[in-house]
Amino acid sequence: MSSRQVEVEVSLIERVYQRRKEILAEAEREAKRIRRAAEEEAKRIKGEAEKAAKLIIDRRLRAARERILGEAEMEGRRKLMEAREEMVSRVFEEATKRIENLINDEERRDEYLEILSKLIAEAVERIGGSEFIISANERDLELLKRNLGKIRRSLPSRELKLTLSEEPIECLGGVIVESGDRLKVYNNTLDGRLLRARRLLSAKVAERLGVIG
Repeated sequence: MSSRQVEVEVSLIERVYQRRKEILAEAEREAKRIRRAAEEEAKRIKGEAEKAAKLIIDRRLRAARERILGEAEMEGRRKLMEAREEMVSRVFEEATKRIENLINDEERRDEYLEILSKLIAEAVERIGGSEFIISANERDLELLKRNLGKIRRSLPSRELKLTLSEEPIECLGGVIVESGDRLKVYNNTLDGRLLRARRLLSAKVAERLGVIG
């Protein structure tokens, strides 16, 4: 092989080697670029995953908090309602005892008769008309029979016709008054008045406590 050929061969080898170095360097740069892109993508995915996870956790925490607060509020309302009912019950237990004591006290019979007269007068005024049928329990019917004339005279109009029902009713005391044709009825028993008063007091206490129901 001549020296010229040797030089050509060496030059060719050098170019191949140089090209190989360039290819390797370019491959290295591309590998670094791909690696950086992959790392950035991994960071982005990780960040989005963390955001998604945080969002899910936040939602679950909010839901848990709202559930706990809701349960606490319901429990608070329940306790308030129980306290309301307990208080109202105590008031009306005491009121019922006082009424029973009055009814059963023979020395206060005139006082109770006056109450019956006022209950009849109120019912008569509410119903209107001139003829009325009065119902009461067995004990009060006997009291009314003995004092019907006195009660009639105590009414604003003495022209009213009052008739006592023959059938006693079940109640603590007081009267149920009907119009003569029985088309109008006014419940003025003590039981009915206590029930109406209890509902009113219960509603007022509920309003004061901020609870309904």
